[in-house]
Amino acid sequence: MIKLSLVMWLLCVGLQTFSQTQTLCGQQLETYTVDDGDSSGSGNYTWTLQDSGANDFTPEVNNQGQNQITIDWSNTAVFTVGETYTLSVIETVNGCPGPEQILTIELVAGYEPPTITALAPVCDGNTTNFELVGGSLSAFVTYEITSNVNGSVVGPTTVQLDAVDTNTNPTLIPVPALADPTVAETFTLTLTDMDDDGSDSCNALDIDPDLTESVTVNPAPTTSAIDFN
Repeated sequence: MIKLSLVMWLLCVGLQTFSQTQTLCGQQLETYTVDDGDSSGSGNYTWTLQDSGANDFTPEVNNQGQNQITIDWSNTAVFTVGETYTLSVIETVNGCPGPEQILTIELVAGYEPPTITALAPVCDGNTTNFELVGGSLSAFVTYEITSNVNGSVVGPTTVQLDAVDTNTNPTLIPVPALADPTVAETFTLTLTDMDDDGSDSCNALDIDPDLTESVTVNPAPTTSAIDFN
């Protein structure tokens, strides 16, 4: 038995463990893959998942035994924002284990997009704004304003949300004036993504589907002067 164990050890030498870190912004379904190397699909993969307190979350690994698995981090009943998890995998081929691969996953709060207040039709010449309410503090939002008459009229460009309270201090985006003061236009504000303001390690968030809101600007009447005789 000792000789057999020694032989297996000699066959399996040269193992090297690799460790990486992933910052996961928000809770979503993630896919994790390791290359099956020279095993040509004959390897068996043992995945484990633990939190910082060594509590076992391995049952949350989908497709156990394969070189590609998924974890549904959106399961808020199981996973906690602010927690750090360790995902590891060992491939075994013909009884010989390969190097353990380790991924440390930091689950941080993702961006929350704001909402756009709906506007009633307005008259040209009156100052009015799209209002962005709520959303992640200090985040930069990319937006564009398009017109049913002239296509894109503003942007794409960015605006920063309030750093203190995005509910009581909405972000204002001016509605453009009419290109032709005699022709009504419908302007549509579209929010496409949000970007990091540098205070955390989140990556840019694609707002999918895009958030949109429209307002129609009507021309003011052009009443002639009062005629008298």
